[in-house]
Amino acid sequence: MGATAIPVDELITLIQSFEAAYSSKTPRDVLTELRCLYYGGVKFHQLLPEGIRFGTGVDKVPPNVLNRLREHADENGTGDNPSPYFVSKGDDIDLGHVVLGLEALLSDSCSVPFIQYGVPRLDPASWIADVAIACVWDKDGSAKPHEDGWQAIDAHAKAFRSKGDAEPFFLCSAPRPDLLGDVDLFGLHVEWDGIRKVSDVFKNYYQGAGLSQRWVRFASHAKNSWAMGASASAAVEDRVNRMAQLYADGSWEAGAKTVAWSLVPFGNKIAPLVGPPIFPKTKAYVARFMAWVAKQGAGDP
Repeated sequence: MGATAIPVDELITLIQSFEAAYSSKTPRDVLTELRCLYYGGVKFHQLLPEGIRFGTGVDKVPPNVLNRLREHADENGTGDNPSPYFVSKGDDIDLGHVVLGLEALLSDSCSVPFIQYGVPRLDPASWIADVAIACVWDKDGSAKPHEDGWQAIDAHAKAFRSKGDAEPFFLCSAPRPDLLGDVDLFGLHVEWDGIRKVSDVFKNYYQGAGLSQRWVRFASHAKNSWAMGASASAAVEDRVNRMAQLYADGSWEAGAKTVAWSLVPFGNKIAPLVGPPIFPKTKAYVARFMAWVAKQGAGDP
């Protein structure tokens, strides 16, 4: 078993301790430092170019706090998730998804390779990516070679298939804790004023009235409402396909169409897409996600 999910009350206290270690930094900078515990490195700097770390600072965070925040939840394997889950109203929620997506909402700027593929900054940090990655895995029939933990992912998919789910890669890429994080980041952003502390944003949302407005905020948010209309399916499918193509091409392997994301800063050119990318399960997976949203998250996706 991996880490035990963190009760939301404890999570807020942990974030408060984390903020105290960065007391000279703005809430925006604290969010970056927290996000980098789970999603850092070159490709995330390309996605969030203004999210600059100002020094480690982690040596000032109490070890017990840092260790708890750095725990790894079980997703498709034991302790394979980059971040812990936290628990709110009985639901496990992926903390890494929440902080990555929340930071992505604070600007529209991004760098290569995202702009070449027509992939908006938010998509790799939100539900679009979870649906898109499932499309890639399903097309290839395996998570290999797109994910370091592909063997665990494929084993988990086999287990889902044995239980009767015909679309196991969807459940591997878009499990409920991930999708709830993808939903909540929009509601948390409504609480954000650029000045309020991150811990206060979490407190107001999860311990205040925000959580009761989870689905309204998700559907009505200015950066997400485009996808919620009755005629939006074609636009959603295009966004999912573009993200899927970026993800597929980003895996460095013989015959790959483009260079790996990590090579982009060294001057390698990524060719723009020629024609719309096609992944056979896009339409079905978009429909599956939207049906789950229509049920306001009732049951597994």
